[in-house]
Amino acid sequence: MKKGILLLTVTALALVGCVSTLPKKGTTHSPALRIAGNSEGRVTIEWDSDSSYYYTVYSYIEKKNQKNILRKLPQATSIRGTGKTITIHDKIRYGTPIPQYRLRIKRIH
Repeated sequence: MKKGILLLTVTALALVGCVSTLPKKGTTHSPALRIAGNSEGRVTIEWDSDSSYYYTVYSYIEKKNQKNILRKLPQATSIRGTGKTITIHDKIRYGTPIPQYRLRIKRIH
């Protein structure tokens, strides 16, 4: 029963996950992020890559009465595209909302 509830929760989070990209000027390549989190604070982030680009993932956390924080994920900095789906993981504190994630792309010259 617990596995069924967990699967339902992860599926629901995947369907309502944040999808955002920050494409570089002059490019039409802007893959959508697919994001799913579980009850243990593990967030899975994936996107379809292109071998002509490097990718960096940022998390965006809104703070009340403070400047919003944009954090580069160290495990997802300047990842070279493979032409396949790239999957990374982030860890958040239990009970906190899943942050928004953004993908910055850079064309390989």
